[in-house]
Amino acid sequence: MSLAAEKRAKDEFNKAYRTMNSKTIKLRERFYASTVKFHTKQLQNRVDSLWNKRDETTDSRQIKDLDQSIRRIQGQLDREFTNQLGWVAEAKESFDAKITNVSQKLVDFGLTKGHLTVQDTWIESLEMSFLITGEISNYRADNEFLGTAHARCIIVDGPIKATHLRFLTTLRDKPGTIANPIEQKVEAVKTQTKKEQIMILFNEGETPKEISTLINANISYVRNTIRLSK
Repeated sequence: MSLAAEKRAKDEFNKAYRTMNSKTIKLRERFYASTVKFHTKQLQNRVDSLWNKRDETTDSRQIKDLDQSIRRIQGQLDREFTNQLGWVAEAKESFDAKITNVSQKLVDFGLTKGHLTVQDTWIESLEMSFLITGEISNYRADNEFLGTAHARCIIVDGPIKATHLRFLTTLRDKPGTIANPIEQKVEAVKTQTKKEQIMILFNEGETPKEISTLINANISYVRNTIRLSK
């Protein structure tokens, strides 16, 4: 690869990274907060567990060992801001890696050769989705459409494992490929009932908001149908 080509590739990646970074600020905040909350809760649970063991024993040696462990972990809890600094640094590294992967996919899809536009952005309780379109502006003719990518971030949260992200990025339509595959899925289920359509699309990985738009249904109805069907 020539130096000029390397520079173009780097510039395209940086464009994608800046776009993705600016559009996921709220998600980043939630991820950092959830990470801090998880680790703090883990330490507090350990302290509570040790106190329960201490209350249940009369062995003086065991009590001494438990008291020492309680003081040590409580000391960790007391270093609130030092803890947060370390936990947020780890969360930042993880989040940045996800944004890097998505940005590189946009480059590979060829969308970054033009202007990137983010549309239909929304945040559900545990996910964020958006469409990213690439276009080359032509002042004397129609803009050149490069394609659209569907990026979907799922937040995986739980009591045992720290919060982590799954970022799924797919090419939704592009010149020279079969356009709008989601529309084809909707066409295929038109003979089904509304509830059946919702569950078919949901099982295909579409979000409630996408489903409500695709089949022209109230989003509250879509969410309620999914909830009752689980």
